[in-house]
Amino acid sequence: MAKEVKFVPKDCEGDAAPFEGCIVLTAPTYFERLEYTELSGVEFDETGKPAMKGNMIKCLRALVEATKKHYVSVNIKRKSDGLKYETFDDLSVDPACGSMITETAYALLGGMGPSEKR
Repeated sequence: MAKEVKFVPKDCEGDAAPFEGCIVLTAPTYFERLEYTELSGVEFDETGKPAMKGNMIKCLRALVEATKKHYVSVNIKRKSDGLKYETFDDLSVDPACGSMITETAYALLGGMGPSEKR
């Protein structure tokens, strides 16, 4: 059984953030992280941080597509009007949520485990 991790995107942190809430994800396995690296064209720099090489849009699209299976639940609310986002698809149709999707994909690529608080 996959371990679940509560992930709080930067757009949901602090009083000035435009959103609040979290995304519950299944933690990727070592082999899944390797697969995502290969699929997306992401390479790691000397500090171990991921960096996209080549066509960045193509790489990002491949990474997001491969990692969206990890979304268990979405509990995000836009503070300005109370609009709720409850699924990956809810996030994906709102351009304002693109940074959250990208950040989540990178977090999954870099690895997150049940002992980590993000």
